[in-house]
Amino acid sequence: MQVRIFRGADSSAALAQVKAELGIEAVILETREVMDNGRKMCEITAALERNVGMTRAKPSEAYGDMSSVSALTGGPGAAAPEWHREWSEIKSCLMSLMGKQLDKDKLSPRQRQALDYLEREGVDPKIGVTLYKCLVLDKQTSLLAALAEILSVRPLTLASWPEKIHCVAGPSGVGKTTTVIRMALAAQQEKPDLRICLVNADDRQARGRLVLRHYCELSGFSYREAGSREDILKLLDEADNFDRIYVDLPGMSGPQVLSERLTLLGLSEVDECAFHLVLSPHYGKPQLDHFLRAFSFARLSSVIWTKLDEAASFGGLINVADSCRVPISAVSWAAGFKDCMAPAENMLLWKLIFKHELPCGQAPEKLHA
Repeated sequence: MQVRIFRGADSSAALAQVKAELGIEAVILETREVMDNGRKMCEITAALERNVGMTRAKPSEAYGDMSSVSALTGGPGAAAPEWHREWSEIKSCLMSLMGKQLDKDKLSPRQRQALDYLEREGVDPKIGVTLYKCLVLDKQTSLLAALAEILSVRPLTLASWPEKIHCVAGPSGVGKTTTVIRMALAAQQEKPDLRICLVNADDRQARGRLVLRHYCELSGFSYREAGSREDILKLLDEADNFDRIYVDLPGMSGPQVLSERLTLLGLSEVDECAFHLVLSPHYGKPQLDHFLRAFSFARLSSVIWTKLDEAASFGGLINVADSCRVPISAVSWAAGFKDCMAPAENMLLWKLIFKHELPCGQAPEKLHA
């Protein structure tokens, strides 16, 4: 196996180097942004393994759509070979060993304590190595400043998210329908005269349909069902009648991926649309990685974290942010619809990760006491 690292001004330039040097059979192991002499660069780690008698694949067969980063990185729609999974495990072990060999005496006691804490919280070892390098290279950099480069935020407010249509995706049972209602209620509270429509795009779950319809009747929202491309086209035809449209997307099962579902519905072609992925930190890293492969795609806008009160640790927030490179827009806790969701802010997340303090000022275990 040949493993190489390529850097370019952007992802297109770096991918062109990969294709020129390793050919179309190369597999992208990792894509990330790095700083080089004060400039942001795209760094791609690629590998090539040639088997005897292996036929040369066409570009469309090897990568799918060349414009899709998720396809190149073994994400949704790209069937990662077995050796790719094994290499990921090897890389994780190497990073774990590297983390144990770091000379933490070069750090201040507070920085060393914080890195040890993040490791106990389940933060990926490679993120710990990245943070260590940032702190050692620049003595003036704080750990929170280094973390903010990974864990970015974009508060879920009307001003920060001007898009008219907001699609909410995520695994079944994570709280998508509840999140849609909370988003609509928060928007109504921010601007009472807002014309809001809630859309059920999951034609397989009767419970979600009933809940959405019920709260539309209680709150004065419009309600629509859109389980097909034709239904979406009808919805878009009357979009001028609404200021905000919140779409509850179906959960994926088996080999399904979000990008394919959005294409079938025709939503991937809509410009004025934001896509939010709903996750919960009580899932372990393997499960979160599986969800990212199923739900991440090029136009993913943000991650919304739910059920914070059910989680024992919050390292997953950092791991997911590092993997999908989209901001956190909101967090929620408890089972109600009001006063249990907050727009994401840096200080809110630091208190959650380092103190296990929910935005309501309570620790998860105290909330259930």
